[in-house]
Amino acid sequence: MVNQEISKIFSNIADYLEMSEESNVFRIIAFRKASETILKYPTDVSKLNRYDLEKISGIGKSTASDILEYAKTGKIEYYEQLKKDSPVNLEELTKIQGMGPKRIKKLYYELGVKNIDDLKKAAETGKIEMLEGFGKKSQDSILQNIQFAIVNKDRNRIDIALKIASDYITYLKENDKSIIQIKYAGSLRRREETVGDVDLLVLSKNPANTHKVFTNYNQVDKVLAFGDTKSSVWLKQKIQIDLRVVDNDSFGTALQYFTGNVDHNVMLRKVAIKKGYKLSEYGVFDKSKKNLTGGKSEKDVYRLLVNNYIIPEMRNNNGEIGLALAGKLPTPITIDSIYGDLQMHTTNSDGKHTVNEMVQKCIDLGYKFMGITDHFGNLGVANAVKEDEFNEYYDNILQAKERYKDKIKVYIGGEINIKSNGDLDFTQDKLEKLDYVLASVHSGLKRDPKEQTQRYLNALQNPVIKIIGHPTGRLIGERPGFEFDYDRVFSECAKKHVAVEINSHPMRLDLPYQLVLKAVKQGCKISINTDAHSVEDLDLIKYGVFVARKAGLESKNLFNPDF
Repeated sequence: MVNQEISKIFSNIADYLEMSEESNVFRIIAFRKASETILKYPTDVSKLNRYDLEKISGIGKSTASDILEYAKTGKIEYYEQLKKDSPVNLEELTKIQGMGPKRIKKLYYELGVKNIDDLKKAAETGKIEMLEGFGKKSQDSILQNIQFAIVNKDRNRIDIALKIASDYITYLKENDKSIIQIKYAGSLRRREETVGDVDLLVLSKNPANTHKVFTNYNQVDKVLAFGDTKSSVWLKQKIQIDLRVVDNDSFGTALQYFTGNVDHNVMLRKVAIKKGYKLSEYGVFDKSKKNLTGGKSEKDVYRLLVNNYIIPEMRNNNGEIGLALAGKLPTPITIDSIYGDLQMHTTNSDGKHTVNEMVQKCIDLGYKFMGITDHFGNLGVANAVKEDEFNEYYDNILQAKERYKDKIKVYIGGEINIKSNGDLDFTQDKLEKLDYVLASVHSGLKRDPKEQTQRYLNALQNPVIKIIGHPTGRLIGERPGFEFDYDRVFSECAKKHVAVEINSHPMRLDLPYQLVLKAVKQGCKISINTDAHSVEDLDLIKYGVFVARKAGLESKNLFNPDF
């Protein structure tokens, strides 16, 4: 995830420059363009040479030098100096939705706001609403968003944490041949949408050497602990990694112990006690202190205690232990259960690749069907298809539909914005020509839950809608999803045979698994899509599958089109 790290640094540099009294608009634009370019670039830019970097549109000589510096040292000195010179903790404040550099600058000069604590005090004492350009509504929104930022502080998105953990494991395996087995546990293994610390469990023939190799990783910023059984480090990527070396006889029970959340583990221990056993990270013991499982197999722990294996994703104390005891656990889907993707974007709107390139990637993935859903209407930021461009768009996909008909079923769709009153932001007769409409909310995200509920209920009366896309509109770590009467809307979706989406992009993961459970309970079918804007994004489907598995989704719950 080096591209994301460099992209964020360039974005922050642009923010610092915008805060400056002597801001240079051209430099600001250059860093913002470089940030966007790197974020979308398909391969690791830190592995490119200067010549190849400067060939990338959006990367100049200066930003290329910055990238090379980061690749060599893990930091950019210019950025470090900007942070040091600034009186404001810009990174902290920009994590709060709606807080851009211009607003931060005004709050600093007029109220002395330097960090989240200062901002919170200013809002709670009513000082912000008195400023020109803010007001009471803006102040209330800031307080709400501060709370959201505090809850998500120091957590990494699952895709970032997974890449960091996987790279670390690869390094350990390549540099320590004494490792017999290594796995990550904790919230990462449960596939939570965000991850705090990462736990690595290791079975090693030479624990001392394993700890030494672990702490010598070139991404380690600081060694927090070094011991016989556990070592901890803080990485340059701003995440803590804990490594525990465990015995062969307790690897399975240790993996169980460090994977389930607290409530799940408490419930499982209660079951063990009720059966006359004692469960710990070292094994399952009877009254004579004999380890009944040998501790080597995690599956044996679950089969002994609750008769059935519970997959890691479901270990959140949402009734899974009761289902296991009753023999009613679902058979969750896997990546092999996915036969297609029904939300993706091409160069017709804001996508990076052509229709043909997206189709070929879907064929390579072994899909049976796919749907192109470029943005339509008045979404200017998405370069949406306009009314007078519709026929060209339709014909473009129709040609691909015919060209690839023997290899994959191509559907002609569109992602259409749901307006505040529930109308779709495009001419109805044109929408009726499409195979399907994926309808989504992109504006008015802060409306009252009653208004959002009615918005959806009105929209669902339109028969062209077959899927509701990213239903809560959330962006993980940036903004919470908007609320509506979930049961009422999902019930209407089921009645109208409209699927609801799990958007697989790690920035969204929308619906979250808790709401997937509600949707399925109301009888909804679930459509797992990537919202891909490039061929590389189509590989993000696994993150939607993670969400589905956390909800115990089975193949029968999936939406399979028959347009």
